[in-house]
Amino acid sequence: MRAISTVQIRSSVCPECGRIYVSGGTTTTTFVPKQNQPAADNLSGQNIDTWA
Repeated sequence: MRAISTVQIRSSVCPECGRIYVSGGTTTTTFVPKQNQPAADNLSGQNIDTWA
């Protein structure tokens, strides 16, 4: 399985001093099956490194 997480951060403003602060958030994690990876011998020529 492969885990995919999404994080949402909520912020608020202090009414007394006007500062912004993190006031909460939610995290959602879903699990999906891993996709089949091609065999290593089939990856010949698939990766290219470029240097500036």
